[in-house]
Amino acid sequence: MDGGEHIPFHIPIGDFGASSATATKDAPTPTIEVAEGGPHRITVTPREGAGVLLDRIMLRDEAGKVVAEIEAEDAPPVPGELVAAAPAQRFRVIADGKRTAS
Repeated sequence: MDGGEHIPFHIPIGDFGASSATATKDAPTPTIEVAEGGPHRITVTPREGAGVLLDRIMLRDEAGKVVAEIEAEDAPPVPGELVAAAPAQRFRVIADGKRTAS
């Protein structure tokens, strides 16, 4: 959050459900601390083998009350000045099965 430490939130594969602090899904959702009010940037990066859908993101306070919820279909557009251009990179699979980056 806000460019800080990366915190893994393992999401279920095959079903909608809460995230977990572990890939085995045997621990509760990780806790993050929001030190101050105002806008924040939360970066979501799906990993290999990610679930098919990310339907919504919910933020809850310490008591479990939902304080923010973003449904995928209702998410606001990201302001242009916050979008960083991704590096141009392609992967090619050569006949020998090895891949190269360019």
